[in-house]
Amino acid sequence: MCSFLKGRRLWRYITGTIVQPVQKEDGDAEKFVDRLEEWDSKNHQIITWFYNTSQPSIHLQFGQFDTAKSLWDFLAHRYTTVDLSHQYQLLQTLHQLRQ
Repeated sequence: MCSFLKGRRLWRYITGTIVQPVQKEDGDAEKFVDRLEEWDSKNHQIITWFYNTSQPSIHLQFGQFDTAKSLWDFLAHRYTTVDLSHQYQLLQTLHQLRQ
């Protein structure tokens, strides 16, 4: 997924480098609306890709997220494990499947 997003120049939305535009007091309202629409379009495009490439049991939880970054952070936290006991359990299950 990282390569796909980087290839489409969308990775910075995930990392939070490109954030939702904020209107400046002396800024042009028309330009702000254009920037906001562009950001919102890209943000929801990413969320839709996540939705379409995940299992239903996973993407049912996506409704609570408004930004691609917050969704990515949730998925990274939820599905990144460094727990050795979990790794051992997975290896045991894999070994039992081979028998």
